[in-house]
Amino acid sequence: MKKRLRDILFIQGLIFLFIFPSPAAATTWKADELLRQFQLAPWKIGPFRIQPSIVLSDFGYDSNIYSTNNPIKDYTLTAGPAFNAYLAIKKKGILTVSESPRYGYFFETARERSWNNYLRGDVSFLFNKFFISFGANLNNARERWNYEIDIRPRRKAQGFQGSLLWQPTKKTSLSLGARKSRYDYENLEFIGFRIGDQLNRDEIYINAGAYYQLTIRTRALVDFENGKFKFQNPLNPRDSESGAVYGGFEF
Repeated sequence: MKKRLRDILFIQGLIFLFIFPSPAAATTWKADELLRQFQLAPWKIGPFRIQPSIVLSDFGYDSNIYSTNNPIKDYTLTAGPAFNAYLAIKKKGILTVSESPRYGYFFETARERSWNNYLRGDVSFLFNKFFISFGANLNNARERWNYEIDIRPRRKAQGFQGSLLWQPTKKTSLSLGARKSRYDYENLEFIGFRIGDQLNRDEIYINAGAYYQLTIRTRALVDFENGKFKFQNPLNPRDSESGAVYGGFEF
């Protein structure tokens, strides 16, 4: 599957490399943010700009790793490098690839240690009043995914996403977005059911939002979201559809 994602990104890069000439000044706030990331990336390798970083997360103490009557206690730490690579596609496009392998380390419980990987690629187009982006992601990780499951099954997630931002004035902008993800869990036994059989699913989200620029560094936003869960097991009764409204500020 990772090879498939690499092939998709490679084809995207080849197609758009010959359509557009390095990014020019942007006019939408999303384009400005992406251009700033591109210009501040410190490493230059050929036509690529690369922003390296170190990810340190999930450092803590768990008093009962398996939630059993005879608790096993341990300290944990997840760490690893991360790289954002940018490629200018003529004057109106940027290809972005993000890669982050991370190691989940348990100080005493060796069997819980694991390598995780997070990969994403996007192609973005920076037009006069529009910002268009689409891409794909592929993650493979062992984590405690939610409060229903007290173990850490490996989960593979592959998805596609796309978004459109229209900024008709300096202060106002409207957005549309859609994403689809497929989640496949390691089929472990957990309190009488097999996790993969019950939780493997597709998730589809559609979003529509509006932004208003209050100051140079502050935006107010409202976002409308429709989501659907479609489980792969036809006997699973948990298929659902939901709607949500979010509001807030971005700084």
